Amino acid sequence: MTTTAVSWQTTTPFSEERRESVASFYPSPTSDPMSEKDGYTSRRASGMSAVADAGRDKEQRERERAREKEAQVEDEDAGQTVKLTDFDVVSTLGTGTFGRVLLVRLRPAANQPGAVQHFAMKVLKKNEVVRLKQVEHVNSERNILSRIRHPFIVDLYATFQDHLNVYMLLSYVPGGELFSHLRRAGRFSPDVTRFYLSTIVLALRHLHAYDIIYRDLKPENLLLDHRGYLRITDFGFAKIVQDRTWTLCGTPEYLAPEIIQSAGHSKAVDWWACGILYLAREDLLA
Repeated sequence: MTTTAVSWQTTTPFSEERRESVASFYPSPTSDPMSEKDGYTSRRASGMSAVADAGRDKEQRERERAREKEAQVEDEDAGQTVKLTDFDVVSTLGTGTFGRVLLVRLRPAANQPGAVQHFAMKVLKKNEVVRLKQVEHVNSERNILSRIRHPFIVDLYATFQDHLNVYMLLSYVPGGELFSHLRRAGRFSPDVTRFYLSTIVLALRHLHAYDIIYRDLKPENLLLDHRGYLRITDFGFAKIVQDRTWTLCGTPEYLAPEIIQSAGHSKAVDWWACGILYLAREDLLA
């Protein structure tokens, strides 16, 4: 199995700046004992040899950099500042096709002043990610969550890996899925619906400002935090798109017509799903 495509490194607040030391090669030619008349020839040959050595050194460094890039997973593993043994597993929050989400607690020995104690740890099996051809989606989720911060979107604190799994350390949202609350309530009142929709609208506007299409809006991907606000999670189908994209993905009940018709879609598909979500308040459990 090839895992080099799944590239991970730790992100804030746990990571430290990784310093690179660049080795410079300056061959200093040595001169053999030569007679006075052969001095110029010797120095010229030595200089040409030094240039050739420098060229070979440059090519060697370029090859080494290429090999390091191809083996980026192993390289970044060595520099990780977050590892699995820093956490205690409290419980399982959910399971999926190629992974699970755990509630974990940061061990006191690894704790930092002011650090959040509990996290949701998304554990993805590398062999399943590759087998199901989800490498691009997993990398996209990591890259997108690394660049955005919003009160109504889950935070990504760190990513790391071992030889079996990749791990995403996310904010723990204790209220559970909106779908569970909707199922218990039967349907939400207009005021509650407007409140929840307003948080979704603000989150989508933030994503769209960064040219990110979410593409998987549904009650199962909306979590309630301890204050009662919604937070969007699961960015496996999210994508940075300048204009249009043609990938068929998402949850069938929430797909916009242009996705189904493979006509090319843009950010508007998120607003379609938002409208379906509003109608679900009335019809999903009626």
